[in-house]
Amino acid sequence: YFNEDNLRHIFEKYGEVEQINFLPEKNCCFINFTNINTATIAIDQIQQLPEFHNLKINFGKDRCGNIPQQIR
Repeated sequence: YFNEDNLRHIFEKYGEVEQINFLPEKNCCFINFTNINTATIAIDQIQQLPEFHNLKINFGKDRCGNIPQQIR
């Protein structure tokens, strides 16, 4: 049930998905939305689905909030 195509189909119902990093060997997946509001809605709605009840679903780090490293 959990594969990249199926997860994209499920999560795109809530907003535009920027990228999916699916790591089946680590039983892990990161789904990046283009908008924080849609990410918030997705988390709230996904947690209500029975197939997601036993999974940890949370926000990741904000990649846009990181200060760029200077080239040395």
